[in-house]
Amino acid sequence: MRFKRVHTYGIWFIAGVLLSCGFVHSRTAEEMERGNGKPASEEHAYIGSIASAEENAQDDVLASPTPKVKEKEREGWHKISSKKKYYVKSNGKRALGYTEIDGNGYFFDRKTSFCLVKKWKYVKWRGKRVKMYFDEKGKRSLDVTGKLPKSTRYLLEVNLSDNVVVAYARDGGKGYTIPAKVMICSGGMKGHRTITGNYPILRRAGRWHVLRYQSYGQFATRIRGPYLFHSVTYDRYGNHYSLQAKEYKKLGKSASHGCVRLQVKDAKWIYDNSSRCSARLYYKKNQKIPFPRPKAVKIGKTKDGKYFDRTDSARKAY
Repeated sequence: MRFKRVHTYGIWFIAGVLLSCGFVHSRTAEEMERGNGKPASEEHAYIGSIASAEENAQDDVLASPTPKVKEKEREGWHKISSKKKYYVKSNGKRALGYTEIDGNGYFFDRKTSFCLVKKWKYVKWRGKRVKMYFDEKGKRSLDVTGKLPKSTRYLLEVNLSDNVVVAYARDGGKGYTIPAKVMICSGGMKGHRTITGNYPILRRAGRWHVLRYQSYGQFATRIRGPYLFHSVTYDRYGNHYSLQAKEYKKLGKSASHGCVRLQVKDAKWIYDNSSRCSARLYYKKNQKIPFPRPKAVKIGKTKDGKYFDRTDSARKAY
């Protein structure tokens, strides 16, 4: 009797389990059929659309162009427009700030890298802050005296070792920060050393001036005592075609008897601005200056063998 009860309960237990599995299976099928309110066909379409979208997205990624690596720019100038150009150095980088190219100075904006045109700019040059002007081609102007007010004061720095004169213009309260002009000269030769020191006052000494050894000079400006700025020497007073060729060809070397010789145009500029000029004369070999080293203009020669200074605007046609 007891065995029959246990057996009966066992049968009912197995039946319950089977019914339960059938019920769960039916619910699962029903849910799959309904799909939370959607037919199975819709559910399959929805799943299919997702798969299709994923495949399309993958195709788009594969079809999109590979980003190009920026090529190294060629060395040299690159022109965007008449007012916009930049320069690429040998290392492939664009020039920035003050840069010298083929003997000319340029300034490249540090943000755009474009060359500065027709503007003044403060530039750091060998640790000094100087003011430079860049012309319509972007080149640094080597003579800015014509762009400054006529009342501008100048300091003439005369290096008697290198035979170079640099005129610095006064920039208001900032001092003499504008390298305005550079001139080649000849200081005193051995045994006739030119004086050194600071000379705050210069004075005109004469349009033509009598010098030593029966020679004459144009546009003489007195530094102190017998020491003058003047042109290269002439054999005849007032004669523009009696230039001493041998002495002219010595410009850039120590060759005078103590004065500072110059080309006529430079002697005239100092003469015309003498009331607003001071001078500092010194000896310092191979000094760096904010200019290329100047050269003398080639001497002129007439058909009959007379010499003249080509920078002499006062001479009449021969």
